[in-house]
Amino acid sequence: MFQWMEKRPEQRRYFDSFMAARRREAPRWFEIWPVSDTLKSGLRSGPDDVLLVDIGASHGHDLMRFKERYGSFPGRLVLQDLPETTRTIHNLAEGIEAMAYDFFTPQPVAGKFLSTKALCCS
Repeated sequence: MFQWMEKRPEQRRYFDSFMAARRREAPRWFEIWPVSDTLKSGLRSGPDDVLLVDIGASHGHDLMRFKERYGSFPGRLVLQDLPETTRTIHNLAEGIEAMAYDFFTPQPVAGKFLSTKALCCS
């Protein structure tokens, strides 16, 4: 689907608009899921440790909100999306890394999570 949309920019804009509208209406996953309770222990703060990988994160709206709320938690925040999406990111909050990634390929961040209960969302 994404390869198809890459060749049809107007359809991609419709898709992106739909996804953005959904985000405005629905609560964020971390407003429902008990993040603080789950992450009370086991967090490491080394330079390679990752707190959260958001796969298919678009321009990082959820990660930016997550950082506002849980910015005191140690660990890297990684936004992953297709290269054509990550190339268009311009205003990513400090402390959030954009990484081009196709979820049909092996996860490049595997094994670097902070705990066995690392957070991943899509």
